[in-house]
Amino acid sequence: MRLRGTTSNHLGIGAIVEVEAAGLAGPRRHAVGARGAPVASSRPLVFAGLGTATEASTVRVRWPSGYVQEEHGLAAGMVHTIVEHPTIAVEPAARHVAAGGATPAVIRAFARNPDGSPRPDASVEIRIAYGPGSFDGPATAEDGGWRRSLTPPPSPGSTVVEVLIDGEALRVRPRIYWD
Repeated sequence: MRLRGTTSNHLGIGAIVEVEAAGLAGPRRHAVGARGAPVASSRPLVFAGLGTATEASTVRVRWPSGYVQEEHGLAAGMVHTIVEHPTIAVEPAARHVAAGGATPAVIRAFARNPDGSPRPDASVEIRIAYGPGSFDGPATAEDGGWRRSLTPPPSPGSTVVEVLIDGEALRVRPRIYWD
């Protein structure tokens, strides 16, 4: 399996992949990009032995962002690419915004079920972890997620944003640069 992160790093390094299949004594766990030496890591691929099973009944990915995703019925003998369902998006994508300007940075957060479907009943909080700037109001629900605009401070610097879903902080905290 090959992972493609969206909120987490793009190679999924640091993810834990659990594979379940008929005939296995329990889930097999694999660390993506496991370290082999202080400055080296393995290729970011997961090779899961299924024994005589023809498919993995459940593949559970614990992404570095904290999101847990599940895929079902993956056929044996193939390379599968698993793409992380986004949980945080920042606009602009480069995360550089003019200090003292009128254009805000926009933070979007998406609470998701393991199958990727939206969780409209989730409690989502988008807040400043540290740094200058201010939000223009509470998070508003839109397009299956929540949106909040971050007003630029008058001088250059950076701000780190934190997203909490059901009171638990995601492990990815985007930084906005005020140029």
